[in-house]
Amino acid sequence: MNIKLIKNILVNKKPFDKTKKIEFLNPKNDKKYINDFLSYSLESNFYDFLESEQPTRKELLNYYKQLIVKDVKKKSKLIEQKSWLIKSVDENVIIGSAKLCDFSSKRMSLQWGYGISKKYRNRNFLLKIQLSLITYVFDQLKFNRIWGQTYLSNKNVINSQKILRFRDEGVKYQFFFDNKKKKFVDAYSYSFLKEDYFKLLDNNKKKNKFINYVEIRDESKTLKEINNTICKVLSIKNNFKNNIQMKDVPNWDSLNHFNIISVIEKKYKKKFSSNQLLKLDSSYQILKAIKN
Repeated sequence: MNIKLIKNILVNKKPFDKTKKIEFLNPKNDKKYINDFLSYSLESNFYDFLESEQPTRKELLNYYKQLIVKDVKKKSKLIEQKSWLIKSVDENVIIGSAKLCDFSSKRMSLQWGYGISKKYRNRNFLLKIQLSLITYVFDQLKFNRIWGQTYLSNKNVINSQKILRFRDEGVKYQFFFDNKKKKFVDAYSYSFLKEDYFKLLDNNKKKNKFINYVEIRDESKTLKEINNTICKVLSIKNNFKNNIQMKDVPNWDSLNHFNIISVIEKKYKKKFSSNQLLKLDSSYQILKAIKN
């Protein structure tokens, strides 16, 4: 695909969340967008695994302006990056952002990045962003490869890539310079290929049906085991008799979610499809997927 066609798709089409819980919006000079952007960008823990220290309000405003300037446009000669703001549809508020960059039309490869407010990490939004971008890159852009990198110490994000079956591309030693700690840190590299995507689609077709709660027999023992696993991973006391829901447990955020699923997969020798992963937001849903 040539640059002109790629640019046309980036300008005119956006990633789509099939659950319709999030929406991808183009950044623009809008007061509400800017205020929402500042709200989550001023959270100190947003920069735990980023090279930069927490920026000032002035620096963030300048960064937001640059998002708009650098965003690919119809008249752009080069594709520098494509950014979106992520909106929670139910709350009608911007909760984070995502971008594609480092485009290579020859190699049909690009890098991705994303981040969301900690306040919304217990709603499985991160997984929705990831799956929406994967579909967009391979279905719309027709690219061959997504790649990314993060701090080697960022175990939660690394675990999320493994759950989604990303390829481990190894360690880049002393790749980042952590300006907060004033030292070099190692990076973990990963990728996802077009062939991985179509393999994922084939698996989804085979596992696209869920059984109803009432069809599950002898569920109490397994449900108790699942609840114990969830509480152990989250380091919380198990006071739950029945269903534990992600939205009701502050510690059960989008990153710890992948830690829970990783343990569940190993314990029950299961490999969940992407369709299943989107729905595993409670112990009942996990039980259904295990029994399926």
